[in-house]
Amino acid sequence: MQNSSGEDYLIVRILDAEYPPRVYISDEGHFTLFDIEMQLQIENPTQSVINGTYVCSPYPFPHLKTNLRNKSIEVSVGVVYEWLVGSFYILPGIKNETADFGMTIYHYEDEHLPLGEYEIWFDYTNCSYVSVPVITEKMFINVSETNITYIFEFSSETHVFTVERTNNAIMFIIASYFLLTMVIKLLNYRKKK
Repeated sequence: MQNSSGEDYLIVRILDAEYPPRVYISDEGHFTLFDIEMQLQIENPTQSVINGTYVCSPYPFPHLKTNLRNKSIEVSVGVVYEWLVGSFYILPGIKNETADFGMTIYHYEDEHLPLGEYEIWFDYTNCSYVSVPVITEKMFINVSETNITYIFEFSSETHVFTVERTNNAIMFIIASYFLLTMVIKLLNYRKKK
């Protein structure tokens, strides 16, 4: 995407993201937190230094839009920053950053992302502000029963990962069968003595 108006502007793009996400399941809170480390690029393609202000972070803020198969699932995005109010500037050129993207999924306790589509982008809102337009280049995640696909708008690159989902009921039956078999063998062994 290009800005043809000749005005100052910024581009914030997602270059890459780790897989698998780090997962924290809270049984007491009934939620799962998925934390994905992302590689961002902030480009100032103009010849001007762009100034900004922040109230909690001088970094781009993450945003998320979902279209999940289970419409009752509630998802939120969040970051933890502890910065004072201040200002920052972005020089002409390209700067790479690493950012943690955290998704909290409420009333959901599973190590796999819920089935559906995720649209992720970063811009200068909520915690920091710039006075110029910001063009965002997004990342898309498509989650099916068998695959997770990462699609990067900037490079049109696609990464496909195979998902191995385990059915807890089947795993319980298999574990129970092996435990029962071992108990029977142990009892038979003791009877022979």
